[in-house]
Amino acid sequence: MPYIEEDTLLDLYKEIDVSNKDKEQYRRSYFENKESTQKIKNFYTWGMGGLSLLLIGALGWILYTSSTSPKESINTNQQAAILALTDSLRYAQNESAIAQEASLLGSNGLNSFERVVYKVQLANYKKPTRVAVKPWQVGDKGYMRLAVGDFASYKEAIALRDELKRIGFSSDIFLIAVYKDEKIDLKEALKMSKESYLLNVTK
Repeated sequence: MPYIEEDTLLDLYKEIDVSNKDKEQYRRSYFENKESTQKIKNFYTWGMGGLSLLLIGALGWILYTSSTSPKESINTNQQAAILALTDSLRYAQNESAIAQEASLLGSNGLNSFERVVYKVQLANYKKPTRVAVKPWQVGDKGYMRLAVGDFASYKEAIALRDELKRIGFSSDIFLIAVYKDEKIDLKEALKMSKESYLLNVTK
């Protein structure tokens, strides 16, 4: 039978004890890190959930105010919705819109006054009102026309019109085409914007 000196045996016990302590420390560190990671995940989940609820609540408020307000007036929330939508849609156009703008402004040498633009007409009033949304345009026989958007493409203006209807604006809103600050026929405008293929689907 092999012989182990007492000092050697004590050293082995000490090493085993140290090893067990290290193992326990590693185990604690693992669970602490796991708990910390879970807290971060929970915070992210709750944060995203709260943001989603906030966005849903904001949309619900817009829908509520749109449905309870008189159809002939445009309230503050609707004004904000118009401005937010026009901004977001302009950014959402990305490369396709940029390419089209470059074609219109670059190769043809046209500025915004000289090219056809599409807008969504929201209202037509005999007298100016307190509505802060711009631009107002003078229509036929002195009527004031409220139209939003400044799109080089008919399809882009259609997207804005449909979104405005979706959030509660009147189904009577429609597209107009403007050339040199004058309203022109949509069919003529489609030819000018090289979208003649849409002549049979305009609505």
